[in-house]
Amino acid sequence: MACLYQTNKPDISRPLKRIGPLVSRGLGVKRTIYVSHEVAMALIVDCTEQPIERPSRKQRCWSSGKKNRHTMKTEVVITEKGQIANISKPAPGRVHDLEIRRRGPPLPENSHVYADSGYQGLQKIILPLICPIKRPTRNP
Repeated sequence: MACLYQTNKPDISRPLKRIGPLVSRGLGVKRTIYVSHEVAMALIVDCTEQPIERPSRKQRCWSSGKKNRHTMKTEVVITEKGQIANISKPAPGRVHDLEIRRRGPPLPENSHVYADSGYQGLQKIILPLICPIKRPTRNP
């Protein structure tokens, strides 16, 4: 649209962001992703961090100790075939992966969940969780 009206992209995207929720409510469009229970028998869960510009306020909550920069975290849940099952809302970089999983929608029952070591506390909530075991520092 920016090319058609010979303007830049932000001048087009700002009004669309304001109008988008109103139009989706009127048309009945939902942005949820639906995956059947048969497909969701094995799920892979992981968080990813995207770098952002340094915010003018509340810099500490957006700073990531892992990446040493200001980031935004998003959790992605995919099936074993690579189909996206869920994408979480963005969270500040300081929020732990497990906390983002707890805030998100519940995973289907009877599905095997594969996660990295950042989700080790999730084993108490989800029983069929397959998570790598960290090696002890003194016993390699």
